[in-house]
Formats: sequence, structure tokens, C-alpha cells
Amino acid sequence: MVVTTWHWIRCGLVVALAAAFFDTAGAQQGPCERDVQKFCSRVPPGEGRVAECLAAHQQELSPGCVGFLAEVKQEVKQVGAACQSDAERLCWGIPPGKGAIASCLKSHELEVSPQCKIAVAKARGG
Repeated sequence: MVVTTWHWIRCGLVVALAAAFFDTAGAQQGPCERDVQKFCSRVPPGEGRVAECLAAHQQELSPGCVGFLAEVKQEVKQVGAACQSDAERLCWGIPPGKGAIASCLKSHELEVSPQCKIAVAKARGG
């Protein structure tokens, strides 16, 4: 199977969006709050570190947190699909990792397609 650059960009976009969404929406409050305190209290938020920490403790997480993470994963897939063409068009030279694609899209906020903007707004609860 040939893995294209766009495949990696999409993977990077999905991971970056998941990390950003989770670190801002779930780490400080919500169904994963106790899990974050229990397993990841020494992990500084940002760049997906809290999400990575929780993934490392996936078998130990509370049912509420597991459900929340499943919802976030689904929302992120939807955003990734909606924003893929924007990432390809606007961020083609950006190597994925540590939120680079998400940052690139944010810097091109005025150029991002309406479908991407809508998907991001829905994922943020807007």
C-alpha cells in the first residue's frame, strides 16, 4: 500500500485536532477530570500530552471518560474529513506533528472552507 503525503497530513490533522480539542475541552473539566487528576496530574497540557497520557492508561479509565473520548474521536474524524481539502490546499508544505497542521489552518482562518468552519464549530459545541 502506498502511503501518500496527504494521508500523513490527514493523520496529522486528526491527531492535532483531537489533542487540541481534548486538552482544551476535557482536561480541566468534564467526564475525564478525575482521570486526568489521577493519571496525568504532572503532565503539562498542550501538544496532545494529556490525551497521550490518558491513552496510556486507557484500560484504567472511568466509563464516563471512555465514552467522552469515543465521542471526541468521532467528532475529530468528522472535522478531519471536512477539513482535509483545506489542509491539502493551504498546508501542503507543513510537516505534520505537534499541531502543525491545525496551527496552519488556524493561520489561514479566512481562507478555510465553510464546511471546515462548520465542522470545527460543531465539534466545539457551537
